[in-house]
Amino acid sequence: MKIKASACILAAGLFSSFPINYAAMSQTLNQDAAGLGDAQAGSAASALDASIEYYNPAGLLLMQEQELVVGSLLALPTYDIDANHSPSSGAAFSQLPFLHYAAPISPTWAFGVGVSSPFSMHSNWASDSSAAHNSTDTDFSTYDVSVDLAYAFTQKFSIGFGIDFVRVIVSTGGFDASNYSTTYDGTQWTQAWHGGVLYQFTPKLRAGLSYHSKINYEASGEAQSFDTNGAVLQSTNDFVMTSTLPAYTTASLYYQWTPVWAIEGSVNYTQWSQADDVTYQYLPTDTDIISSTTQSYDFNNTWRTALGLHYQMRQNVLLRFGVGYETSPYGDANTVYLAAPSGASYDVSMGCHYQYSKTLAFDIGWTHLFYLTHDVNTDNPVTGETSDGEFSGSNDLIGIGLRWEML
Repeated sequence: MKIKASACILAAGLFSSFPINYAAMSQTLNQDAAGLGDAQAGSAASALDASIEYYNPAGLLLMQEQELVVGSLLALPTYDIDANHSPSSGAAFSQLPFLHYAAPISPTWAFGVGVSSPFSMHSNWASDSSAAHNSTDTDFSTYDVSVDLAYAFTQKFSIGFGIDFVRVIVSTGGFDASNYSTTYDGTQWTQAWHGGVLYQFTPKLRAGLSYHSKINYEASGEAQSFDTNGAVLQSTNDFVMTSTLPAYTTASLYYQWTPVWAIEGSVNYTQWSQADDVTYQYLPTDTDIISSTTQSYDFNNTWRTALGLHYQMRQNVLLRFGVGYETSPYGDANTVYLAAPSGASYDVSMGCHYQYSKTLAFDIGWTHLFYLTHDVNTDNPVTGETSDGEFSGSNDLIGIGLRWEML
């Protein structure tokens, strides 16, 4: 996509705020390796390990002993855009660690803590690609430290509540206009909350409903613009990016169908319309620093459905399978913006749980996301130029986790 020399660095901030992702936009629904193996199909109801403290803290009452789950997720996306008949490819690598701890306090109370990354994204376009005028190397990360309590009203019904302390980090390694580029970095600690309910219909069937609140943030730091020789043109330590990460709701069912088969399903609803506005303060151009500007998007709230199966192949080996589909977050479902090339997607998952000993187990999961082919029809907010083309891409997510029951 060709941008005129008059395009100011404003476009850097506006376009690079939502790069490639792991679900719709920047949302990372996967916060453990086990759930990566069944497409998170029963995330609010399965309660099979301590990661339930994040997905639905009401499920902490199902933990019989203290338990620790630790591990990491790897994201390996690839994507292509044929913009103005000029093909461009991109790829990015991200690592997302996780930790979940659950502890029963009494028959009616349970406690949990966790560290996760509910929103994260990384895009990396080559500097000579047609997308480099929007973003080259851009990062957006959140680190969520949660503290949870759960209470059982009856043997069948429990509730849970958690407070989230969220670290937001925004960064771009460069935006290439015709005669200058820019970088910015910003961070902030902010707060949010999550909660849920769990109902055990029978020993084999349970349902869960959870809610994660929106996250308001004002990430502040420094920003600079550079000429083509790398000399600083404008610099400020007052840069601020203000926006909202959306609330989302999950409803799940888990059913132990037979002694060796279990089936589960989930529906997720994410309120992306809450993230329509992004405001930038003190954003450098090649000749000036813009005091404040706001870009408004037309995001749709998204739905995701997933179905999963568990098969107890041996006493110490459990296999997991799952499929999922998510709608597009864009106002026009047939259009995808170059800054956030995802749109609608479907995924397939598989994984394995291996019980090494009475107290120690390992989980591995893999999910492949297929991003549906979408039209690209992007208007530059500064020049008004339109870039037409087609986007396609995919993403491989691999998770490895260790589960320790502290008997």
